[in-house]
Amino acid sequence: MKLLRLLFALLSSRVSALIRPLGLCLLICVFFVSAAAADKPLLTPDQREAWKKSLAAYDYVTIARAYADYMIDYGRDTYGPKHSPLFVTGIDRKTGKRISPPFAHVKRKPFMPGWERDRELRGSDRNYGNADPLDQLTLLRIMHRLSRMTGEKRYAEEADKTAAWWMANTQTKIGLYPWGSHTYWNLDKDSGGGTFEFNHVWPYWNLNPSALQKYAMGLWDHYVADKKTGNFNRHANSNEHGPSGGMEFPWPGSAMIATWVQAYQDKPDPEYLRAIDMILNRWESLRDGNGHLAPCSSYPQWAWYVGYSLAANRLDDYAKLINTKDPTLANKMRAYGHKCDAAYLNVADDMLNIKGFGPVSSYLRATGKFNPDRLDMIGGPW
Repeated sequence: MKLLRLLFALLSSRVSALIRPLGLCLLICVFFVSAAAADKPLLTPDQREAWKKSLAAYDYVTIARAYADYMIDYGRDTYGPKHSPLFVTGIDRKTGKRISPPFAHVKRKPFMPGWERDRELRGSDRNYGNADPLDQLTLLRIMHRLSRMTGEKRYAEEADKTAAWWMANTQTKIGLYPWGSHTYWNLDKDSGGGTFEFNHVWPYWNLNPSALQKYAMGLWDHYVADKKTGNFNRHANSNEHGPSGGMEFPWPGSAMIATWVQAYQDKPDPEYLRAIDMILNRWESLRDGNGHLAPCSSYPQWAWYVGYSLAANRLDDYAKLINTKDPTLANKMRAYGHKCDAAYLNVADDMLNIKGFGPVSSYLRATGKFNPDRLDMIGGPW
């Protein structure tokens, strides 16, 4: 089932957003290093020839190194009253400066019959010209990978500077951070806040364990609306208490659970185990008699396997970390994925080669059917 989940992760329009930035970063650097920063060429003629050979040879390590070098040299926060080691989202490749509004109009274009037509990217999902390390995790991970592959420690050190500064300087009074697709750290104002969403597991808590404890409890106190039922919403306010319910999606829920496991390892507070158990119970309450799980209580008619596969893989990984302390809870975490896998396999026979595209993962719970004219539904029921 790990292979099936991986397949969905690669094909999903939502989940592959976690993977595509790696390739995107490597491609972007081609434009970055081949352009001029202001009026000073970045490369000498000999270096340009060497660069062309690297591209022709698909030398991805050299390409990734060039991208990381460019971001370290030109992509840092040099704006506003206080400068920081944060990286800027969106840089003009011709000037080395951050891009500024008005931003380009962006639409999703259909690439095959039945795909969703011209849906405009929401302005609220853009943090161009500002900073959000949670959405920039691919860059930080590339830099750590470069250090492991090349032996040059400076790449990992530069990534850690960003992560450490963020954790020490941007945590709000309720323990959360201004990150997660809809908000960001405003580099001009040296502040941030807005619609919080926690989609990715943050891997740098070892640099600031006290921030982890504050954040983990902030999730429980200010992201979960009802501690008795586990009801939560993927959106909350990063700066003030104000959680709501009805949008208990698998990716923020599993990111919360992973964070509580991390916090429990550092400080074995039983409240973290209770929080994990409550979210798992909430999800089980959304499962029907045939094992099909609704993605949230606001979309009870749907099942959405690709979202579950992301959560299941996270839960499997983090169950290992608490298996010794609480094997019952660890087994409950693993059972989430097993049940979702079994339910999907019961209806999967007619979903694995739709118009030659691949598996369809969103379907109606009552019938196991989907709309073949809306293949965008492979990414989620909305």
